[in-house]
Amino acid sequence: MSIEFRHGAIIPVFAINGKFFAGTVEFGGDLPAMQDGWSPTYLCPSDAGILLLGLRHVGGQEAVWYLDMDCKLISPGFGALTESQRHDLMPLYRDAFERAWRTVTTAGNPIDAEAGNHPILAISDPWVTEYLHAFSQSRSQPPIDMDAHGADDHLTVRGATAQAITLNRQQVANLFMCSSLALIVDAINQGTSLTLPALTQDGTVACDGGVALTANTFLYRFHEERHGLTYFVVASHLFNRVIGIYFPTGGEAIYKSAEDRAFLEHSDPAQPISLALALEVIRSPCLVTDYFRNAPGNGFSFVYCHHHLGHHLWNDLTGVDYLHSHASLDHPWTIHVLGAQHSEMYGQMDHLFPNLEGRVQRDLQGLESYKLDAYKKGRIPAAPTGFRVTRSLREAVVHLNTQHPDCAAASDILSRLKAVRRPVVLIGLRVENRTLVNLSEFCIELIDELHRVHGPVAVVIDGHNATQIAGASLVFTSHMQETAHVSPIQIEHAIADKLKQRYGGTEVEIIDLIGASMASSIFWSCACDYFVTPWGAGLAKYRWIANKEGVVLMNLSYHRHRFDYHIYFSEETMEGSADHYFLPAEFIEDAAEEETLIVIPDGRRNNYRVKPGGVAHAVAEAAKWIGRTPGTIDQPVS
Repeated sequence: MSIEFRHGAIIPVFAINGKFFAGTVEFGGDLPAMQDGWSPTYLCPSDAGILLLGLRHVGGQEAVWYLDMDCKLISPGFGALTESQRHDLMPLYRDAFERAWRTVTTAGNPIDAEAGNHPILAISDPWVTEYLHAFSQSRSQPPIDMDAHGADDHLTVRGATAQAITLNRQQVANLFMCSSLALIVDAINQGTSLTLPALTQDGTVACDGGVALTANTFLYRFHEERHGLTYFVVASHLFNRVIGIYFPTGGEAIYKSAEDRAFLEHSDPAQPISLALALEVIRSPCLVTDYFRNAPGNGFSFVYCHHHLGHHLWNDLTGVDYLHSHASLDHPWTIHVLGAQHSEMYGQMDHLFPNLEGRVQRDLQGLESYKLDAYKKGRIPAAPTGFRVTRSLREAVVHLNTQHPDCAAASDILSRLKAVRRPVVLIGLRVENRTLVNLSEFCIELIDELHRVHGPVAVVIDGHNATQIAGASLVFTSHMQETAHVSPIQIEHAIADKLKQRYGGTEVEIIDLIGASMASSIFWSCACDYFVTPWGAGLAKYRWIANKEGVVLMNLSYHRHRFDYHIYFSEETMEGSADHYFLPAEFIEDAAEEETLIVIPDGRRNNYRVKPGGVAHAVAEAAKWIGRTPGTIDQPVS
């Protein structure tokens, strides 16, 4: 049934469960005026004597207006209705949620006959969301952590008819060994969907749709005919690996480990998978249900949006490097860079990898826009990330950045320094946390020792970089910088100014890179003889890109527990790793009582001091690197 209004809009009229209309319907009046970009999609009656007008924006957003029987606007939002009206409408919304949920979670099974003829109501109003969020909590079962189960334990879930299905533990373990990056590239090269080893039958099973919960956590739907079993595989973490399986019929969730489950529930997406999926259905029910009904098959849609100096290189660019090297260009796949002015700090992806021209898009403004785009185009969302910086990636970054105009002046300075055989030492500043107490005094002690050992010396002071956007300087920020009482770059500027004032007119030449372009930092990271820096993201420039020798300082927690200290130095994470030296723990004194600029209470980011003799020891160890490397960007060290 449909209705034509005076201004020409023809929209369907639906009766949920056949409760309201049975024949021709006539309304007085016309639809309320709406803003540009919005159009009506359906009209639905209710037992509350309220008409629900579904709306959709050209951008994909959905909404509901509440009208009286003359089509006059009562409220543009659920919260503005009376408590009695909200109470009367809730069964209708619950029915809409159930309808959408079944469509999303019952692949391969008959969908309600009404689902193809009736709308899934737009149910994203905050009041409705809160109600349905609480309603959906009852769907979850106690989680199963693989690392907490004995080898002989059975893993039991429920299929489409609620029968118990016993899973082969080894098949589940095999699934957790999968690399989503390699699987995605295989799918691209074969022109097929993502495939994984089946859980209840021989062979493999193909993905028939995906959901991006966040930019790091994705759900991929699979269906096995043998038991009518539909499940979602969870790919997450910075490496986007398989860490969980969710079975929506019974509400069971199996995780690779308790640690992985904690990461999902407390960090990303910061809630159980069942609730995260329910909220995704609630936010965009019409698009999500249409997407899964139509069996996505138009290729992959990749997303990258890391604003972190290290993770953009170590995860995003290593993933793109792998795609560039291994994925066929004969099949559809697109890269979406969100917030490119903040994230592409080493250069645009299609400039680093020219054969990707035309595949990198920067028009989407945020994650929600990316999701809507994937739903509308029927693409499988993913963030294929890697963890090893190859020599070719390193050289591509150096080559692109050395074309920057800033490097011409830097090259002239370097030529002058080389002509008089003056050593160049780079000091990387870190001011947020896990750094030196009274960093400026440490730098003075270090520079004095450099002068004593090397004589006349050039000292490069490196820190936060910036880029120019429409004539304004945009600084690449630190993790959780918004919690600091002052921006890190302000502190770095103060330190650099103090050093320039102290050593002006002496045999120590200070080269200030605070707030300079990334190209300038990469130039001097490659050109210096060695660096000295606290362990932190600056090592992405000095090690992963320049692969330079240097001295690294860290607090005692890192010395004792090691955490991820190796990522800038291991052959596992970077190809052809150059020499390096950790200042020994005997020269380190933790200063846990000292306040840090950015507080992250994980027990490993306290500041520290270098004991007497530590600076001299560091410089003595580093002296062997003077003159060993080319000291030029023309031949980056590899």
